Amino acid sequence: MPQDSNIYAVARIRNLEKGLLGMERLRRMAGATLTEAMRLLCESGYGNTAEASSEKLEEMIACELGRAYDDVEALTPDKALTDVFLLKNDILALKLLIKLRALGSPLTGTGAHRGVYKYSELIAMVEAGEYAALPEVIRRALNELELRLALKVEPREISVKLDRAYCEYALSFPNDVVREYFKIFCDYTNLITTLRLKDNGQNLDALENSLLCAGDIPLSHFIKYYGQPAEAIVRSMDFSPARDMLMGAIADYMRDGSIAVIERDRDDRLMKLLSDLRWDSESVYPVIGYLLAREAEARAVRLVITLKRTGFGEETITERLRELYVR
Repeated sequence: MPQDSNIYAVARIRNLEKGLLGMERLRRMAGATLTEAMRLLCESGYGNTAEASSEKLEEMIACELGRAYDDVEALTPDKALTDVFLLKNDILALKLLIKLRALGSPLTGTGAHRGVYKYSELIAMVEAGEYAALPEVIRRALNELELRLALKVEPREISVKLDRAYCEYALSFPNDVVREYFKIFCDYTNLITTLRLKDNGQNLDALENSLLCAGDIPLSHFIKYYGQPAEAIVRSMDFSPARDMLMGAIADYMRDGSIAVIERDRDDRLMKLLSDLRWDSESVYPVIGYLLAREAEARAVRLVITLKRTGFGEETITERLRELYVR
C-alpha cells in the first residue's frame, strides 16, 4: 500500500529505473532482425520470459506494465496525484465498455486493466448506467452521454466527451505540474485535431464537437482560424505562451507533411516535463515519471516489433521513436 516517505520512494524508483530499456537498446533493436530484436528484449529481462518470440510480445508488455503499476501503487507517497495519471486507463476502459453496450455486445473483463478502479467495477457502472463513484466532472459527462445514448450517439462522440471530461478534471487538480502537463497535452491535441479535420475537409461543426478543453490556447482561437494555413494558425497566437512551443512542431509539419511529427513533439515535451523533475527527491514526481516512462517504453517496444514484423527498416523505425524518460 502507499507509504508516506518521498525520500524512500525516490530511492526505490532510482533502483527500478536501472531496468528501463533506454534509447540505445531500442535503437539496437531497430537495427536488428526481428528474431535478434526479440532476443535483445529477452536478454534485458523485459517481460520476465526466456522465450524470444514476437508472438509473446503482448504478454511481455502486460507483465512489465503490471509490475510497474504494482511498484507505483506500493511506493507513491501521494496516491491522489498518481491516480490522476492512472485514471486515463479507466477512461479508455469506459470508452470501450460503453461502445460495447451500445452495440449490444457482452461487457467482457480483462486482467490487464490497471487504473484507479477495478475493471469489474467499471463493468458494473456501465451496466447500471450509474457513475457515482467517479469524479464529479467525469460523472457529469457520463450522465449526459447516457441521455444521448437513449437516442443516438456516434462512437467518436463517446471518446471525445470522456477525453474532454478527463482533461477538465486533470486541469482542475490542485498541482502546478499536473496542470502544466495537461495544458501542453490539450494545446497540442487541439492543434492536431484542427489540422487533421481541416486536411479531411470537415466543417466547423465537426471541429467544435472534437476539441478538448482549452490549455493555454482558447478554443475560440482554433475555431476562428479554422481553414487558415497551419503556420497562420500558430503565428496568430501572440497572446499565448504556447506559441513558441508549437512553432517548431508546425515547422516540422510543414516540411514533412505529416501530423505524426506534431504528435511526436507533443509526447516528447510531456516526457521532458517529468524527466526534468526526475532528481527532485522530495516530491512524488519521480514516481509519476517512472510510471510514464514504463508506459512510453511499452509503446516504443510495440512500435519497434510491429514495424519489424511488417518489414520497415531501421531508419523509419528510429524516426518514429519518441524521447524516453531515461536515455
